[in-house]
Amino acid sequence: MARPVSVCYFGAYRPSYPRNLAIRRSLTSAGIPIVECRVPPKWPNVRRWPALAGQFLSQRSARISSIILVAEFCHTVVPLAWLLSRLSGAALIFDPGISFYDEMVVCQRAHRPTSFRAQYLKALDGLAFRLPDVVMWFTPIDEEYFGRLYQIPNTRSAWLPPGIDEALFTHTSPPESQTPFIVHWDGSFIASHGIDAILQSAHILREHSDIIFELVGDGPLARQMRTSAETMGLSNVIFFGSVPASELAASVQRAHVCLGAFRGDDKQRRSLYTKELQAMFAGRPVITADGEAKRRVFVAGRDLWLIPPDSPSDLADALLALRNDPAKRYSLASSGRIAVSALCTSDALRLRLTEIAERALNQRHRGIVGQNPSPPL
Repeated sequence: MARPVSVCYFGAYRPSYPRNLAIRRSLTSAGIPIVECRVPPKWPNVRRWPALAGQFLSQRSARISSIILVAEFCHTVVPLAWLLSRLSGAALIFDPGISFYDEMVVCQRAHRPTSFRAQYLKALDGLAFRLPDVVMWFTPIDEEYFGRLYQIPNTRSAWLPPGIDEALFTHTSPPESQTPFIVHWDGSFIASHGIDAILQSAHILREHSDIIFELVGDGPLARQMRTSAETMGLSNVIFFGSVPASELAASVQRAHVCLGAFRGDDKQRRSLYTKELQAMFAGRPVITADGEAKRRVFVAGRDLWLIPPDSPSDLADALLALRNDPAKRYSLASSGRIAVSALCTSDALRLRLTEIAERALNQRHRGIVGQNPSPPL
């Protein structure tokens, strides 16, 4: 007899991270029981593997789970999850979030492609992407791109858009006052976000004293961007650093316009960023760089405003146009919220997750005991 569908959420992850939080909420709303095997993200592998294996083997609810779902950025524990899934007869799903090689070598250029570290990251990606029964990507463009690169069969690949916190990023009316005109951006200050384009746009608009840029978050390039803003004398840019989620939502809700990512690289082209989706759901017009993933799921000019990547002048022009056209801001905000609601709410994710789970269960490799599936350990 087939066991009831249940999920063991597995890995070294933060339970407050938007991606896994949205997935777990959607699974719960679908009536699928979840048990967690989790360790802190900062733990090295030498601590991760024994602790995760111990949690899995000591919890009956984990051992009898029909699906093991490995959380974002947990490439190094996929082999362990694969072994446990093959022992227990569970299906294995991996939600990678990123390719480490793509992020560290191609986008951030932290390592030379021929270096040992780069080759290690590429091998790690390949192993983590080939072992699972199904790999979940953020966008259909990611699914196609990495499927070709790592020769992942279509039957073992799916895409699940970033989720949003519907309770936090609730729809609110736009600010009543036009002054100051608040432009919001939030993120982790990585290269693909193109924060330098935002600062250069702020420099172009420096004479428009009513336009204020609020940048929220922290990350590898945060200090460099602060220094650049000081060098350019940007009194119209405010850096807030990292803030609690409730303050982030409040920052989005007091803005007139929200910004996405602007770098002209391949990752940006393939991506849907959570910052964009949260702002759209909150009823704020979004300006972001053109990209294939955005055009695949949204209508440019109706749901959001797309500009050429790496173009501060186009960003400045778009901001002035929206500042001077409240009706266009309202139209973008209304259409964007409808589009995101159909794609990224817990109801929408629940339907997609149910389909992905069924696919993983139908094509899972059976346990080593050889039964169909093998009995739980």
